[in-house]
Amino acid sequence: MVAFVGCSKTKSLITCRADKMYKGTLFKKSLYFCKQNFDNVYILSAKYGLLLLEEQIEPYNVTLKDLKETEKRKWGLNVLKRIKKLDLKQPIYVYAGIEYIEPLLDIQLITPLNGLGLGERLKWFNKRIKKKGGFNL
Repeated sequence: MVAFVGCSKTKSLITCRADKMYKGTLFKKSLYFCKQNFDNVYILSAKYGLLLLEEQIEPYNVTLKDLKETEKRKWGLNVLKRIKKLDLKQPIYVYAGIEYIEPLLDIQLITPLNGLGLGERLKWFNKRIKKKGGFNL
């Protein structure tokens, strides 16, 4: 099974692996949960699109919320091309905000956090992570 994790606003200040770049609590919990429950985990980045966890990336300050609709569609098409190139099987579980989901509606997605606010998402992960043995930031 495949999962996508949304990036976070808080980032490292230096070039590093994608899975080490993002410092937000929700990102860390999402990544931890997905690595425990999915065979393949990728990151959705507003700047870089679909990232492998080990890809080296530079810090940036871009969010899909800031992009025009045409730019969001282009971002979505680039992610879809990478999904095909990586031959990822659907459905894909997405643990990201709606702005990262909407450009990808051409594929079969499962969005367990859909409609939940930030606090509710954190609670959702806390409940499931505790059952698995805990989590340390």
